[in-house]
Amino acid sequence: MQTSVPRAPLGSMLGDVDEDSDDMPPKIRELISDLERSGFIDRGGKGSHRNFVHPKVTKPITISGAPGDEAKHYQVRAVRRAIEESKS
Repeated sequence: MQTSVPRAPLGSMLGDVDEDSDDMPPKIRELISDLERSGFIDRGGKGSHRNFVHPKVTKPITISGAPGDEAKHYQVRAVRRAIEESKS
């Protein structure tokens, strides 16, 4: 029998990331969705890697992993910073 683990809303994951939180990290597909909603464009990549670019962001953001995989903390931080940079 599979148990359900509560997930934090993605908005809270991209806001103030609590490193000591017991909440589940967002899925890769959720990070990709947030990037695309913020105007980032998927420029492709090799294998499971995807490179996202935005005219206001200096460096491309690379997200690796299958869409159903859980995002790593560094990926969540990178996406959060890139979205903030795109707003300025």
